[in-house]
Amino acid sequence: MKRFFLSLTCLILVSTAAFAGKDKAITVDQLPQTARQFIKEYFAAIEVSYAKMESEVFDKSYEVILVNGCKVEFDKKGEWTDVDCKYSEVPAGIVPQKIQEFITKNQPSAKVIEIDRDSRDYELKLDNRVELKFDLKENFMGYDD
Repeated sequence: MKRFFLSLTCLILVSTAAFAGKDKAITVDQLPQTARQFIKEYFAAIEVSYAKMESEVFDKSYEVILVNGCKVEFDKKGEWTDVDCKYSEVPAGIVPQKIQEFITKNQPSAKVIEIDRDSRDYELKLDNRVELKFDLKENFMGYDD
């Protein structure tokens, strides 16, 4: 019986390890076309420091880190999901126009340093530490906690 539980435990550990997330360093050329185009359009003057593909059980995503410290995450199709420019402003054109107009009107001296989008909303972080939330139609939903 002891041997059975030991075997079962080993089997569970091996199964879990096999399905755990796996990161793989890749080149920019191995990114989906949409992701390569995004980097070329918004970060052409900045060298890519590191790119990786993250494989999960049912999903795949990509992460690109630039030499200036910006980090961009993409979904399996190459659509951006997160742009984090801790030390600089998110490039113009990434923030939807309606959201940018809201920020210009209500936080005129603030710069967007991070934008995150998913299937429900946009979340933005400004350089004055204010965090904003918008729905996918770019309507203001409130301040994020």
